[in-house]
Amino acid sequence: MPRGPVLNYDLADAPELFSTVLSRLIRVARRRFAMVRVSPDVRQTTAWVRDMLLEKGFSQARHPIQHTATSRLDLTRSIDDIFAGIHRKRRSQIRQYERVKGDWVFQLDNSLHCLGSFYTLYRQTMTAAGQDAKSLDDISLMHNCLSPCGSSLVFLVKRHNIPVAGAVIVAIGKRLWYLYGGSLKDDQTVSGAGLVLHWEIIKWAKNQGYAEYDLQGLPRVIGPDDPMYGIYHFKQAWGGESVQLIGEYDYAPYPLLGKFIERRLQHGTGHMG
Repeated sequence: MPRGPVLNYDLADAPELFSTVLSRLIRVARRRFAMVRVSPDVRQTTAWVRDMLLEKGFSQARHPIQHTATSRLDLTRSIDDIFAGIHRKRRSQIRQYERVKGDWVFQLDNSLHCLGSFYTLYRQTMTAAGQDAKSLDDISLMHNCLSPCGSSLVFLVKRHNIPVAGAVIVAIGKRLWYLYGGSLKDDQTVSGAGLVLHWEIIKWAKNQGYAEYDLQGLPRVIGPDDPMYGIYHFKQAWGGESVQLIGEYDYAPYPLLGKFIERRLQHGTGHMG
């Protein structure tokens, strides 16, 4: 359950509700001979959530799949304050884009055609990074379930009428989650397409009244020479807060099953996106 169970952990009755959900998950795991993994969307300092997981028999995952830190941008500030918090070099790039933005088109379009255009960019990006892409069927299933209630959004950036960057964003309450993204990766690669995409999403989200933009995943790096430093810098340069999350916890009612799944995760054959 990536980032689940999903509930408002700040409510007064959250502990009672969380306890009920965990108890039901435990029953499902026992009945179906399964292991349950949860990763509540709470900060590392939220002690009562960790305490309840341990009391219910969950243990911290030895081989986590999802990231344990993320970058979140506060959208309740004025757009000028948001801009001022962005890295100096990126502010210069945004100013340059704003001067020639007539060459660009930013659009929100939840149609299957737009989703297909996004997927082409996403698959190219994942291939270039040496990673497996989610199937179009999987992303379409999620999008078709969530888009009617406004919780799945497809954004595209075009330059000279050619799609050059795109993203699928999920909305939960007042928060936007950057879920999947991609940009053109061939001999027509357009410099700055990702910057344009996120800047326009930030402005759009601000105008729509969203309170937070989660850039989904902040890799741990040891310095500028780290292979993941580029991703780290791109996300942090927007001026968001680095948030350490509680991480992943497993419930394995049958020890042999738990050991088998752990071994597969350790060797990378149990990938779960």
